[in-house]
Amino acid sequence: MTDLALAVRENIRHDLDPRRVRAQIQSKIQELRAHQTRGVNRTRLNLKDYERSLASGNPSHLQEWSTKPDPEGVVRYYECAIQREAEEYARVRVIELLLDGEPRFILVYGDACDATVTQGTGPFKTLDEAQQWFFNGGR
Repeated sequence: MTDLALAVRENIRHDLDPRRVRAQIQSKIQELRAHQTRGVNRTRLNLKDYERSLASGNPSHLQEWSTKPDPEGVVRYYECAIQREAEEYARVRVIELLLDGEPRFILVYGDACDATVTQGTGPFKTLDEAQQWFFNGGR
């Protein structure tokens, strides 16, 4: 009987072009800020409608609202998303690993350990496909 040594392949890390990553992050943050502005403005209008419904004393108008519109909640939501872009997604890389004997590529973010990938975006069939996904705004 012969012992067969199993070849264990370590995950391979591929770093993305830092200038393109920085440009993508800046673009995504600008997009989030625009959404934040529109969301806050819309929520302020909804809050005025809500307050008018309260002032009218007509309970049927209040049925339109499940909760009081909260412009500050919109701000908090988008600030959290912007922070995640700046701190987590800005530290993107592609990890190449074997899945069912085939190389696959996973986008990994933040301080996740490259050797033991448990979360990420993918799998993608090629490194280029993974990179393009990220650079086209995918997360």
